[in-house]
Amino acid sequence: MTVCVRFGRARYDSNGLSAAEAGVWEARGFCGWLGRMSERGVLVQSSAVAFFAEVEAAHRAEDVETYIGFFAPETVWVTSRGACYRGRRALGDYLRGAIPGGLGDGSVSYRVESTHQLAPGVTLVVLEPVYLDVQGRPRDARARHTQSYAVTLGDAAPQILAGQNTVNVADAGS
Repeated sequence: MTVCVRFGRARYDSNGLSAAEAGVWEARGFCGWLGRMSERGVLVQSSAVAFFAEVEAAHRAEDVETYIGFFAPETVWVTSRGACYRGRRALGDYLRGAIPGGLGDGSVSYRVESTHQLAPGVTLVVLEPVYLDVQGRPRDARARHTQSYAVTLGDAAPQILAGQNTVNVADAGS
């Protein structure tokens, strides 16, 4: 049994993945999860990977309005600096100033680290965004980001209910 995902919705497919599809999953770090997760866990994980691939694409394109559209109207977002934005409108005002030009000449790549069911229909998605320079190398090898999102993945149109960005700065000695 394999899992195919299209437009953020997972489904089982007995025909298997094409080589191109398998390459995409492997590049996103998904393949390692298949052996350790329940069928439901695979569905949730694959839905999270597909959804955040869309979020990543909007971020890379610096398409602020599409990016904001992934958040629920009542969303809450806490930045890495501790600022809290309540509601899509307030978050949008912040993101319209932060996203355009924020990547400079580089880009960003998202990796779903894990998923955890919080309540029926609500999943916590732990994500590692990696900010890259023009050559595709991490911008700052000493600083990593971890983002946590509460998402409604089971819906036809998943939405981010809440999230937080944390910067993990490595010890100077490591």
